[in-house]
Amino acid sequence: AQLREASLQEENAAYEKAISNGQKQIQEKMQEASILENKLK
Repeated sequence: AQLREASLQEENAAYEKAISNGQKQIQEKMQEASILENKLK
């Protein structure tokens, strides 16, 4: 049971890392979009 819990924690950490990476990429795209919008005005 302990081994299973450890692997679940590792999976969880991997998911959280992927999610935070995705959020960072989204923020960068949003910044790019707002910069482009300002250029168009």
